[in-house]
Amino acid sequence: MSGIFGLYKRNGDAASTELHALEIWNRSYGLDGSDTVLSEHMGAGCHIEHFSEFFPAGKPVVQTKAHIAVVDALLYNREELIPEVGADDQISDEALLLKWIELKGYPGLAAVNGDFAGAVYSKEQGTWTLFRDHSGVRPLYYYLDETILAFSTDIRGLTAIPGLDMSINELKFFERMAGYNDLSLCGTEYTRIRCIRPASWTVFTPGEADFGVQEQVYFSWRQKKIRMGSDEEYQRELRRLVTDAVKRRCDAVPGLIGCELSGGLDSSIIAILISRLGREGRFFSWSHSPEKVPLLDGRDERKIILDICEQEGIRCHFDERDESHTIDSVMAEVTVPSMNSYVLTKGCRYVASEGCRVMFTGHGGDEGVSHRCNFYELWLHHEYFAFFRNMYRQTEGLKLRLLRTAKNAYRQFAFVHPHFMEPFHKAYSNPERFLKQSFIRRMQEGFQPKVLHFAFRPYEYILQGGHRVRLDNIAMQGAGAGVRYMAPFIDYRVLDFALSIPRAQFHNGYTNRYIFRHAFRDLMPQSLWDMHYKDTPSMDSYNPDLDLRRDFLERKATLLKYMDRDYWKDYLDFEAIDAFELPENYTRAQYINACYMLSDLSGCCLIQRLPEKSREWSENHE
Repeated sequence: MSGIFGLYKRNGDAASTELHALEIWNRSYGLDGSDTVLSEHMGAGCHIEHFSEFFPAGKPVVQTKAHIAVVDALLYNREELIPEVGADDQISDEALLLKWIELKGYPGLAAVNGDFAGAVYSKEQGTWTLFRDHSGVRPLYYYLDETILAFSTDIRGLTAIPGLDMSINELKFFERMAGYNDLSLCGTEYTRIRCIRPASWTVFTPGEADFGVQEQVYFSWRQKKIRMGSDEEYQRELRRLVTDAVKRRCDAVPGLIGCELSGGLDSSIIAILISRLGREGRFFSWSHSPEKVPLLDGRDERKIILDICEQEGIRCHFDERDESHTIDSVMAEVTVPSMNSYVLTKGCRYVASEGCRVMFTGHGGDEGVSHRCNFYELWLHHEYFAFFRNMYRQTEGLKLRLLRTAKNAYRQFAFVHPHFMEPFHKAYSNPERFLKQSFIRRMQEGFQPKVLHFAFRPYEYILQGGHRVRLDNIAMQGAGAGVRYMAPFIDYRVLDFALSIPRAQFHNGYTNRYIFRHAFRDLMPQSLWDMHYKDTPSMDSYNPDLDLRRDFLERKATLLKYMDRDYWKDYLDFEAIDAFELPENYTRAQYINACYMLSDLSGCCLIQRLPEKSREWSENHE
């Protein structure tokens, strides 16, 4: 993916030192050309990445009579856009997207199928307009205060600029440390750094005292309900859309293709489709190699992976333990507190070592095509007939069937409804455990904990920022390895179809993930068809010979070594943290609690160190 960056200073000249901090942190995102522009109040640049064998790379900074633009784009429907703008088929994706915007306006982005983000400077109006693709596959962060606007593909470009306000986003920090739902569609760990909203554009206009900010949305999910005549019609359309999404992404990239293969439905179907499309792939699993950890009796995700490999005539590379991965090695890097960073890094680095420039991922399947539906979800979405039909199916063959059906329905309202609707809170977290009482009291004034919609309202979960949990991270980790991630399941056509069809298509009373399973039934080995919930027993059961209590105490001491107590004095209770230990005769619950504590401390260290480390790194590199 290309790295784009820029800034505008309302009351001064854009300094080359500020632009350098942005430029250096976006280098790894594109190695096929780079350029910057710098004028009185503004500067911008791009490190461009180019894949295609069918048209040349464009200019990193695209200029027309009216605009200066930096664009990060890989377009999947060029053949539809080019005739509309009257362009030559040799036009670059970046130039094509700017032409499209100049002709159709920003609302026209709704018709663009691709992964993209961009920033356009109006020479006449002196405004910056920042925009992103429908699902937010390409990150675009921005910093804003009264005097400066800065934007960057990589958040570290912003944290590296000297003199900017890196105050902690206290609400997000409180939600995380207290165990609440801290998802955010646009917020970050720092108050003044935000993301551009997916499927939107935002205009920044410099004024006399500050910047005017106007955000508008060009696309909304579920704009109309999709209704078909039979289950088979839904399944055929889903299969067509998913296959097309995988094919368009394969067609955009020459050479070898990398792909995650975890043994779950989502990644497995993508891997099989890549194989059936005739593309040579390199497949990676985070599970331990069967040569190192023998296959388990009963469930083992590696059995599914091996069945897929045998069926498709492919080979999967299994993970190997890395003893060099320690807290010290993590703190030596310049990184952000993100989910699954370590395993993601291993996957993209492996496929990069094999010569792949892309990594396909099944991310987004859970919120869309392979959503795990529950019965109460049907009622919640006003599909009352389907709800009672499924309640009735659950009592097949039982005596007093109608009475039992009524009891099943009652349980959904009496127990499932309260469970889903109560605000999310981690089972092992406690707001008063390590936070200062004064901070807790201040944050709880007017605090409204959020419901986690993942299990029953995928649409709301997406709007909460659920995709960001992984999308931002795979962009950063992939760039570090020279690999771009592809996410076919959040192709906007695929995801919108999945969100717009009846919820009953995801559970027919007997089979969960019903539409997805049946749409690809003929491609699945029997072990994959029989799998109902993906987990990783081979990894979970692998217990190295560790003294877990001693290991916890050592890791805690290492993390505390990196924490600046003065930095956290208004937020953290270090007396409680210092006193916390894992008892000698600990229970499983106590050990999980201790692991949460280490995760929280690790997040604090990374939040604290990111501005300092990113500035230090940029100052020491040309």
